[in-house]
Order: sequence, then C-alpha cells, then structure tokens
Amino acid sequence: MKTNTIRFFVFSTTVMLLFAFKLNAQLPSTGYFYYHTTGGTQIYNYNCTSNTSTLNTISLPAGNIGLAVNNNFFAGPAMTFYTIVGGNFHYYNGSTWVNTGHAANAVNFGGAGPYIYTFNGGSGQIYRYNGTGPAVLIVTLPATSIGGPYDVTGDASGNFFVLKTDAPPYTLKQYNPSGALLATYNLIGFPVGYAGGGFAFINGKLYADIGGVPAWGTITGTNITYGGPLTLSLSPGDFANWPLPIVPLPVELLSFTGSYNSNTRLNDLEWTTSTEINNEYFTIEYSSDAINWEFLANIDGAGSSNLVNHYEFNHDSPYPVTYYQLTQTDYDGQHQVFDPIQISRPASINENELLVYPNPASHLITVETEFDQPYDLVITDETGRVVFTSMILEKKHGIDISELEPGLYFITTEMNGVRKTSKLIKN
Repeated sequence: MKTNTIRFFVFSTTVMLLFAFKLNAQLPSTGYFYYHTTGGTQIYNYNCTSNTSTLNTISLPAGNIGLAVNNNFFAGPAMTFYTIVGGNFHYYNGSTWVNTGHAANAVNFGGAGPYIYTFNGGSGQIYRYNGTGPAVLIVTLPATSIGGPYDVTGDASGNFFVLKTDAPPYTLKQYNPSGALLATYNLIGFPVGYAGGGFAFINGKLYADIGGVPAWGTITGTNITYGGPLTLSLSPGDFANWPLPIVPLPVELLSFTGSYNSNTRLNDLEWTTSTEINNEYFTIEYSSDAINWEFLANIDGAGSSNLVNHYEFNHDSPYPVTYYQLTQTDYDGQHQVFDPIQISRPASINENELLVYPNPASHLITVETEFDQPYDLVITDETGRVVFTSMILEKKHGIDISELEPGLYFITTEMNGVRKTSKLIKN
C-alpha cells in the first residue's frame, strides 16, 4: 500500500524581519501609504494594517511640492521617494535628495512602476516621465472625468488613476500608459469635494483625502464602498503609495517547481511566495493527464506576509508522469489556481527488477520489486553470512538496517526460482 510523505516548511529569516522594519521607518515599503503637507518637510507613514501614522525619518527638501513612491530610475535603493522642487523631479538616493534635472510639467504626480505621471488638474493634461528626460504630454482628459482631489497615482504595470469626487458620477478611472480608459470604479458613500490631499490604494482599499476629509473604502469588483474616516497625524498635502495592483492578488507566487528524487523515490514539490494577503491554505492536486485531478493535501498558508516564504511537499506518485496543480484559498473562500507543473520519473522497473533506496543508507531502506506474489528476501554480508531473512508480502517494503555494521551487503529476492541481487552500502 502506497503512503504519502509530507515535508512542509515556512520560514522567514530574522535578517529579513529586521530589514523590513527599517524600511517601514525609512524607505518605502508595501502595506503603507505616505503623506506630507504641501511645502512641509515631514513625511508620515500610514500603516494600513494597524491604521496608525508614524513620522518617517527621511525629510523632504525645502520648497517641495508633492510626494510619490516609485521604482528608482537612478542610483540608490530600488524603490524610493520622489518630489518636485523648482519644477524639476528630485529623488532620494538613500542618503540625500538629488535633482534629476528633468522638468515635471505639472505638480500633482504619482508613481507607476516604469513611469511617473504628472497631472494638471485644471486642464486635465497628463504627462509621463521615464527618467530619461522631461515629462511628456500623453493625453488631455475630458473635464467630465476629473474633479478632485487633483492627484494621480499608478500601479506596477504602468497604468494611472484619477479620482472624481466633485459631482456625480463619483468615480476612480484607470488608464493605460497611452491614456486609453481601462476601467471605471464607482465610489459609493464617500465624502464630496473637489480638493484634498490626494489618494492611494493598498491591499484592495482606497484611501483618500477629499475636501479635507480623510476616508477609506473597500474595492469590490468595480465598486468602492466607503468604510469610514481616517485619523492622520496632520492634514495631508499629498498621498503616495507603492505601485501595486488596485486589487492585489492574494498570493504573489515567485516559483512552483518539482523534481524526482532518486534517493527517496519521491516527487519533490517546492513553491515560494513573496507576498501573501489573507492566505488561509494551499491545495495540492495531482493527475496523470492534467485533466482529471485527485486531491493530495491542504497546506496552511502564512496568512498575511510581505516576507519570502518557502514551502516543500513530497509525494509518492503511482504514475511515471505526474502533473501537479497548486490552488490558493483566502479566509473568505476566494481562490486562485496556478499553472500546473509536470514531473517525470525514470522508466518503470522491468519485471522482477529489484530496487533498493536510499543507497547508501544508515537506518531505513526500501526494497521494491515487481513480484506479484510473496517472495523471500535475504541480506548477506561480504563473506556470504546471512544477516537478515524474511518472507515479504508487498512489492515495496521498508527494512530497518540500523543494527548492521557499516560495510557492503547484498540483498537477494527470490520467487518461483526467479532471483535478483542488488548491492547495498551501509553507512
């Protein structure tokens, strides 16, 4: 009878925890949005998990207008802060603010991964900046699609968003990097106003300062429903957030791989995540044809985590070629299915062939044959002395060899005159 062996590990190093803590206090990190007062030099972090504000240790340069978080186009940290001083972009290189020498052409701006967008709220003009020269005009939005707070932000794919809260219909609109409309989100129950400190979205929630009233709401489909007020340390002049999907994937999967282990005769599965949001568990299924799936196991997820998590699972598959499918399920029952992988093991053993594994071994070995009837098994040492004998009933049988002295042994099986011998090295 076949059995499944499961090994499951989730770990995150102490070094990573310490590094993440420092990022939260200094450079941008996921799970936070950032804000400041126009012309002020203080940046505040808003923790979207604990709903608390803390003062960032990085100060803005004097004369700044606006705040953005984005990929670093220049030297320094991979993700950093940007601001505008004297009409030019400035970025934080890890120790000081640097003038890029590139004109922003508008004062409302936000990061979008490969780009930074600036927005002239009065005219509807959107400029796009890629770090190589001044921001360039790409589109002028119709007046009916804009109406405060005059701000723009983006996602990691390079799309940008603008908010309209001055008159019905109250919307958040998403545009691609060329300025084409991609989606419209309806605001339900939010405060009304044409000004404010901007907006950000983190982990499926919209955060905005509308007419001086900080508020948040939950994104469900194409609706964003007001959830309540925000308590900020000061009245914000601009919001900024890490470029993220407007509705984040529950799990960002870095890899899902598998291989056949010749020592254990098992299929080894491994997967790694970089981010998990409300992740309750993973489900592993297997198949011989990638069409009809059999349940294998549920593996607990890490809940919510911004750290790298590693998972391992071992399976004694009955098939020479096995497909594995990984499904992730949230606490609310929502799930996503990842692309399957395939593992092939060496060609099936010939009739009456004897396999011994692991080999060498110290404690437990498995002897596997294709005998379909009970057979005799004998272990002898180099001198021919019998050290173990037994009648075996299964095609696959475990034997404890921990009492044997280290050295070379021979394992022989026999059924109806058919004999097979294999060498065994005892460590």
